[in-house]
Amino acid sequence: MPTLPLPYKLPPVDGQVDIVEDRAAALEADITRLLNGLSITTPNSEIDEPKNEDNVHFLSSGFFGGANITKPYTMIGGLPDTQVTRHVTIKSTRAIIDGVTFRNSDSSTGRLILIRSSSVVLFRNCVFNMTHPDGAKIWIVMEDGAKAVFNGCMWRGGDGTGGNLVSNAGAAGNVQIVGCMSGPTAPGATFVNCSAPVASL
Repeated sequence: MPTLPLPYKLPPVDGQVDIVEDRAAALEADITRLLNGLSITTPNSEIDEPKNEDNVHFLSSGFFGGANITKPYTMIGGLPDTQVTRHVTIKSTRAIIDGVTFRNSDSSTGRLILIRSSSVVLFRNCVFNMTHPDGAKIWIVMEDGAKAVFNGCMWRGGDGTGGNLVSNAGAAGNVQIVGCMSGPTAPGATFVNCSAPVASL
């Protein structure tokens, strides 16, 4: 992930040092080091997993491409207005995604997220916004054996004519939905709270 460059300070002229400018440059350098220490991932960076496990991404505001999450214990957090605008595939044995909005774009329509069969994922405070539905109108697809918990999330979008918030090919208990809600054009009840929902919500 790229880091912000430290500010360049011109050398003093004729041995004179402007104390105010020197202090301002030092403060700017301190702020830059502080921001770099937060390890914020910007939209110019990929959501990658360089380590074998315990990868962490703190996403800045802005628009991100899709991601393939494959390593165990990956954690992804988002700031307000963090948006992922391409398909996401989760193959991780354990992952947590918090505070991220998933939405379509002109080049990425239909399903927002595919959760593979061996995956277990926790979504907290996420928004799933299908802005470009396809014929199936499925927000999230779960393969047989996949497990997911949705806590405090919201489903939006669709065209108001049905569809599935979560299409689960496995056992009903593999999906846990707690304290969530759907928008007026998304299918289902306004408030969604299921401990053992039917295969497709």
